[in-house]
Amino acid sequence: MLKKRGNLRGSVTATACLYPAVRHGDTTEKGKCKRVDVMLDTGATRTVIPATLVPLPEFDRGPKEPAWLADDTKVEMPTTQVFLQLPGCRTVRLAALVSERRSKERGIIVGHDYLESADVTLEPRKRRFRCRRSR
Repeated sequence: MLKKRGNLRGSVTATACLYPAVRHGDTTEKGKCKRVDVMLDTGATRTVIPATLVPLPEFDRGPKEPAWLADDTKVEMPTTQVFLQLPGCRTVRLAALVSERRSKERGIIVGHDYLESADVTLEPRKRRFRCRRSR
């Protein structure tokens, strides 16, 4: 299930399940799974999803939050509530940043917000990840 792509230090790629956060009154449940490519990045603090993967109205947009890019540029990005699950790992609800850049982004950059919540450790040299707790 893991896919090797390039030689990115500190990262591992995989296929994951992305679920929209569906509101039902006071509760939030996960919607239907959408298979997406992800890059687990040890250098990313937050999870960033391209706007093309989270279309409105299926995925609500929240307020814009400040974010710093890899080149230390400060930008403001809207957020969206999602559930994310790597194969064999727990499903975690998080407020992901939505990248509205006009590029050919097709995958999600998964940061520490998910990795810590799902208790995932990376082994970048072996190009794999490990979940300490499952579902």
